Order: sequence, then C-alpha cells, then structure tokens
Amino acid sequence: MKLLTYLGLASASVLPSASFAASPCQLPERAAAAVGTAEATEILRFTVPVAKLDFGDKVPAWSRSMWLQGASSAALLPRAVIHGWHATVELPASDDQIFSLEGIRSGSLALARAAGELDEAAPTAGVLYLPDFGEHGLEAYPFTIPASAAERSDVRWREIEASRYRALASESIPGAAWFRRRADSLGGPATTEERGERRRSRDVGETFAMFTGGRALAENLALDDVIRETTGPSVKLIELSTLDGVEVPEMDFAPLVEALENSGEEIALDPLGRAIPHDQHAAFFPSFAALLRVADQVDDDSAPLVQLFEGRSQNARVRERYETQMCLSLGGLARTFGSQFVESVAVTGSDTYLRTGSDVAVLFQGSVAAIRGMMLARIEASAKEFGVDVQYLEIEGASVTAAVSRDRALSVYLAAGSGFVIVANSPVQVARVLKADRGEIVSLDELPEYRWFRHRYPVAREDGAGEDALLVVSDATIRRWSGARWRIATSRRVRAAALLADADAWRLGYRMGISAEDEARRELAVRGGGEITYDTGFAMDSVYGRSDFLTPIAELDVDLVTESERNGYVQWREMYEAEWTTAFDPIAISLDVEDGTLSVDLTLVPLVVRTDYRELMDIAGDVKLKPGAGDYHADAILHWVSAIDTRSRMYRSLTGFIGSTGNGRLDLDWVGEHIAVYVDQDEDYLERISRLDDMDYFSEEMLPGLPIGVEIGVKSPLKLAAFLTGLRAFVEDAVPGMFEYQTREHEGRKYVAIVPSDTSAFPGTPSVYYVAQPGAWVVSLSENVIRGAIGRSVARKAAEAGGVAASGEAPWTGASTGLHVGSGIREAFAVELFELAAREQLRNRSWANLPILNEWKEAGVDDPAAFHEAEWGIELLCAGGGQYVWNDEDQTMESTVFGHPAAAKKGPLLPPALERLRGLDGSLDFEEIGGAGTRGLRARVQLHHE
Repeated sequence: MKLLTYLGLASASVLPSASFAASPCQLPERAAAAVGTAEATEILRFTVPVAKLDFGDKVPAWSRSMWLQGASSAALLPRAVIHGWHATVELPASDDQIFSLEGIRSGSLALARAAGELDEAAPTAGVLYLPDFGEHGLEAYPFTIPASAAERSDVRWREIEASRYRALASESIPGAAWFRRRADSLGGPATTEERGERRRSRDVGETFAMFTGGRALAENLALDDVIRETTGPSVKLIELSTLDGVEVPEMDFAPLVEALENSGEEIALDPLGRAIPHDQHAAFFPSFAALLRVADQVDDDSAPLVQLFEGRSQNARVRERYETQMCLSLGGLARTFGSQFVESVAVTGSDTYLRTGSDVAVLFQGSVAAIRGMMLARIEASAKEFGVDVQYLEIEGASVTAAVSRDRALSVYLAAGSGFVIVANSPVQVARVLKADRGEIVSLDELPEYRWFRHRYPVAREDGAGEDALLVVSDATIRRWSGARWRIATSRRVRAAALLADADAWRLGYRMGISAEDEARRELAVRGGGEITYDTGFAMDSVYGRSDFLTPIAELDVDLVTESERNGYVQWREMYEAEWTTAFDPIAISLDVEDGTLSVDLTLVPLVVRTDYRELMDIAGDVKLKPGAGDYHADAILHWVSAIDTRSRMYRSLTGFIGSTGNGRLDLDWVGEHIAVYVDQDEDYLERISRLDDMDYFSEEMLPGLPIGVEIGVKSPLKLAAFLTGLRAFVEDAVPGMFEYQTREHEGRKYVAIVPSDTSAFPGTPSVYYVAQPGAWVVSLSENVIRGAIGRSVARKAAEAGGVAASGEAPWTGASTGLHVGSGIREAFAVELFELAAREQLRNRSWANLPILNEWKEAGVDDPAAFHEAEWGIELLCAGGGQYVWNDEDQTMESTVFGHPAAAKKGPLLPPALERLRGLDGSLDFEEIGGAGTRGLRARVQLHHE
C-alpha cells in the first residue's frame, strides 16, 4: 500500500480544525497489530514469559549485564522477531543505561497479529536479539515457543508495549515525542528525562570546538541555558520592567579606538553598518560573490562537521527553510544577476535560534530599483504558490510589500532604506532597521567595539583582498540576550516546542487510529499560549506557531511574568554574573574562502572566569610561541603545541611534584617556553600493529615504536644535562640493570637510546630515545621519530646558514597554543585499532535513527525516511552516506552501508562530505586587551580541502 494512500495524505495532510470527527484511517492488518488498535480489525494478542522459551543449544548468558551508552543505545535494546507477528521484548524499568539480561529473562514477550490471517494459534518459533557484550551489536538466539507458554492477555500486552516505549522515550533520539505519546496511550506515563545524567566528555567534537572558539562562544553567550522555575505555578504576575538585567560592567573600547585614530590609523567601516541596530548581531559581506562563496563553503564543509559533532545524524534544512520563507534562493537567476545589482550584503536579526525560529533581515546595498523589482517578482510568484494575497503595508512611514502564509512557511517583508533594500521575515526587523538607518536608535557603526574589530579585520579592498565575511556580536546584543525578557521568553519557547511536538505525535496517532481515545491538546500550557489547531499540517499554536518555526522572541509579549519565572531568572542572572570578573564584551568572527581553504578568525573579549580554556591559559600565561617552536612539520598526523609560562601556578606545582619524586635530583629549571606533542606517519608501525590479535584496546604490544614525539623547549643546556644525569641515576636506583644506555648518530648528531638489557626477562618493554637539539629536547618511543626530528633541525640550520628562510613556518607562531591535523590522519584511522572507533561513531549515529524508522514501517509506511521528513520537518541521515531500507528477513530497517545491529556492515571510515578534508591548522591566543588584566581569546582555524 502506498504511503500517501495509506495515511490519507494525498491532498494537503490536513486534519479538521473545528472538530476531530473524521474517522481514523483504515490500517493494514499488520499495522493495526503494531500500533495496538482494534478499530480496523480484530487483533490477537499473546504474552509469553521469556523464561519459558526453548533456546536449544544456544542459551543466552542470563547472568550478564551491559551498559548501553551513546547514540546507538536505543538500537541495541533487546528485540524479538517472529515473522508474521508484531513482537516486543519487555524491558525492565531502569534509571540508568545498565541492562541486566536476568531482567529480560524474568519478563515476557508481547505478540500481536490480525485475526484470520492464518489461524488463531500462537506462534511457535522466533529469534531473540540480545546485546553481544563485545561487538557492540545484537546477537541472535533462535527459540521455539512451547504450546502451553503463550497466553491471551490484552492488559499484559499493553504493559509490555508501554515498557518498550518508555525505554525509547528516555533516549535522546529522533522520535522521542512519538515514543512518549505511545507510552502514555498504552498506560504510561513515559519519563521525559534521559536515562542517567550524560556527562559531557572532552571528545573529538569538544577539541574541535575548543580550537574554533566554539567552546568560548557557548560559554560567553550561554544561549542554551533555560530558566528553570524554582517554585510551583503562581497566578501572581509581575511587571517585567521591575527586573534588573545583567549588571556586569561594559569593557571600554573608546580609549583603544582613540589611540588608533591618534596614531593615524584609518578604520574603514561597512557601508550597511549604519542600518544595523546596535543590539543585534550582524554579518557583513563585501560583495554578492563573497556571500555566495561563504554560503557554498559553509554548506560543503561546516555542515558535515556540525552533524558529526552535534550528536545526531539529521538535517533540519535550516538554510532552505529561510530561503523559501523569505524568497531568497541563492540559485539560478540570483547567481547570474545578483552581482550586477548588489554591491554589499548584511544579515542581521534579534537572536541566533535559527533552527527553532528567529527574526531575520537581509540588507542589499546597490541598485535599489533593480533589486526591489526582482524581489517583487519573486514575492508575487511565491504568494501565488502558497495561495496567499500580496499585502501593501506601512511600517515606520515606509511602504512595505508583504506575503505571509498562516503557518509562516512564507513570511517575507520588502522595504527600501537609504541606498539599500530590506528583505525580512518579520515586521519587527523592518521597523528596527529603518529606525537605525534614520538615526532614531543607535546603530552598530556608532559602537567603539565595532570600530576596533574593523581595525583588526579590515574591510575588503576593491582588488578583492581581505575577508569574505565578518560576524559581529556587540556588548549590547549579549546584554539583551542576557536580559529577563529574552531569557524568560526563551524558556517559554522551549516548553512550547516540547508541547507542540507532543501535539504533533497526537496528530499522527489520530490519523493512524491510535489516538482516538486520547483527548486532543487544544491549548498550550505555557504562559501566553493560545489555541492549538491542526489544519496546517503541523500542530500550530496561535501565539507560539509551529515546531518547525516558532514565533520569534522579538514578536512575543513578555511584559508580565510569573513569580516563579522571576525567581528563575534572578537565580540564572546571579550564576551568570559570577562567571565574570571585570566585564563581558563583544565577539567578532572573520571568514575567508580561498583555493579550497576556509579560514576562520575569532576574537572574543573577555573569557569567562570558569572557562574550559583555563588549563590552557594557566600553562601558557603571557608567553607566546616563537618561530620554530614545536618543530612544525606539515606531514605530521597530529601536532599540538603550547607555550609554557614557568611562573604559572600549574608549572610550579608540576616541578614541585617531579622534584620530590626524584629525591631532589630532577630539577626542571632547564625547561624553556614551549612543549609539543606530535604523531608522525610510520607505515612500518601501522603495518606491525595491524597484525596484532586483539585490537579492542591499547595493549603494551603497541608501545614499542609508538610514533609519538614530545618536544620541550630548553633554556639551559647545562641544566638539561644535569637533569638527564639525575634521571639516569633515578632509573638505575628504581630498576637496577633493566636498561642500558647507547649513544647513536644520525646526520652528524648524536642521540641516546635507552633499551632493555634483557628482552627475554622484560618482554614488551619499549625502548626510549631522546636527543638534545638547539633550544629543544625531544623524546620518543620511536627511533624514526627522533631521526626525523634531527633531520628537520639540521635542514633548518643549513637553510639559516645559507640565508634562506625556513620553509613551512608554523601557523601558530605568536599564539599561545596550536593544533595541526595532517592528511595522514586518514591512513592512521584506516588501521583497525582506530578504524573501529571512527566507524563505530558513524555507525552508532546511523543506528540511532532505526527505532523511529522501524516504528513508521510497522505502521504500514512504505518509505519511513520520507515520511519522517514530511511529518516532522527533519531529514534522518545515514552518517556514512547510505540509505535506509527495509530488511524483510530480519524485520528491521537498516543502513545500506552500516547494516543493523544484528547484521552490521563495515561501512565507510568518514562521511562522504568530509572525504575532501585534507587537514586543519588552528591556534589560540590568550591576549591581554585594554589592560587591567582583561584576557581575551583569538582563535584561528584553517580547513584545507581538495
């Protein structure tokens, strides 16, 4: 049965808004059994105790337990397959992610099938899939069902079904709202909390966020914080105007700008800066071509990275949604004629909640008549397509053309300023931009911090030199985002989104015939909420909008707040203010696209007190990396370097500990101003460890020859010699006779090999190698690494002697810390040890989509992925670039490249979109700006692509 025919969606996916008298659709018999409704046909429901199943020779190890964690945990829940039946495994209640198989054994299976398909007898055989305790998948246990084991029981059947939905609802996976609704319908309620407290770990995604400055942005803006209600509901209302906002002082940039101007520095400003309200974020593009370059590059490069690091393999199609909403597609005619009429572009808005719904304005400087004419044609065409009338309004005395559909899938306002055209999705933005342009409110180009940023990041010159985009977030913007109105409105929208998702789950259940006994959600239980209707495809609240585009915060009425909201904001404000010592202030991000490289340069002043960067700041102090520090070599797989401030608290603590451990013989006062750790390419090593029997964990067999080098700066060779003498004496005292010291030579330089004196007595003990070079001491477990370091040092010295500049200058020179990821990372990941971890991450994220896809398939949907996108506005992606298809034999959806948990496939090492990535260079600089100990962050990152 076709998807649209089955669900009755052949027209406009509309439910009646006045009443819900329409009959539920007639489900196929198997679908009716799956969803548990008997309206379409009579359903046979059986339960079978797992303990009574006969597993023959292959009996599960019931005494074992497994900790399910990560994105795939829901897909790894035990399940049963009985062909021709809908089968569910009862899942024991759990407050964490530990599943005991004994708990499964003490439960039952729930079985359902439409009566009359074959006969009314219970099934006789099937397969139980349980976690495999090693391969991170499911293992099959075939079973037979004794004739006396199955019992008819509707009540018990519903309990078992509800247990499964409760478990799925507790996971942070697509479909959580649907799973909660089903658990409620079957006898919930389902928990809305995730199982356990998932502690944020410093994984690859966190490292990427650190070096792009993303972690600093999250800390400074705290955009994801939600005001918690500290008391029960209260009818007492309080004037919002009585609440004070954040009172952290503003950093004064005026003296810095004055000093620049007095020194004769010219600061060019963006021509559209005068029309941007000072308390809104803004992105400036020097030309239409620059806008296209950035948009295309961000789509090609950044979008896959975001999907990789945000934890879910899905695409909300945010860019496409706003392009359609505002009639601003960047394809076709726009690319052909845009550059002829547009001189520069600016994008602004009230907040950054683009995924859930934000007010946005795009300003085009250039030929106003031509741009306005093209936009009018687009608006008229879109209005006709959406079936709405074009409106002619007046906003702030200006003539405005608008077209707005009820669901705001189309929401565009067109007006003209002085020398530019405004295209916005909200009348609020039109009004604010016009006021700024006329000088009725403060504009961005009046702010000293914006002028200071424009000195650091100059406007692109006429010859095209310079950046392609600059994003600015002013002090006033952050202060407004931290205010009571914004925080309380954000909290309300978060709750509204959750309730609207539940209403959408009801909407789908109603069409499937499983919500008929439930009462439709008609009102939104959120302060200021309105009436919910169901005639626009999605559930829609008259105030807060739909889950795919919530009413922007700027348009919400938040003049009155409850007592609990007031208390929640005050508590949040006090915690936020405690993060700052002197001032919080603006942010700027410069972007440039050139020859396949995306360069990002971020400045943020200052950092919060309790920042994730604190340890790096403590290590580096005020020291900057000098040219040549860290032995940068582009062919390294991975290379990290940091400046060292020997006056820092962390360094003094370390030296004190090592000194006491070595009984006074290990004095570190020879240490210079940097430390570096790098991983070199070594094909022989990778080939050797690929032959090891057990690659599931890092074993001692992998230590010999491990191609990791550690370089420490040296400020006193004599003191280093004393340290090495003391270290040798310390080792001899600790393990006498275990090692022997050998002096070896490479390219005219001597180095030391510390090798086990008797390999048969100490099997697996690695050799250690080190070399003292000009300004650095290098140590490694790999002799090849030491030889490589010597070769590069000799080459640099020869180049300097010949008056030739050294090639490959480190991209982190002058910064506090740096990171390099080379193209060799691909070959390293191809080794089984790393390959398993890399592929497992992609596979898990692909499998996390399987539970909801299976749900739609069992409900009779032909194409579950297309159905989910149509009904929830989210495209579920296979992280490996595959497709989701139905496996009829195993009765589950699966990825074409990763398979499913009971039949896993190897799959790709990287998402296809990242195959072009050939390296990354990044640096962090903790700089003092404006005196008084104010520390800021400057982060530079370059993504290199083919």
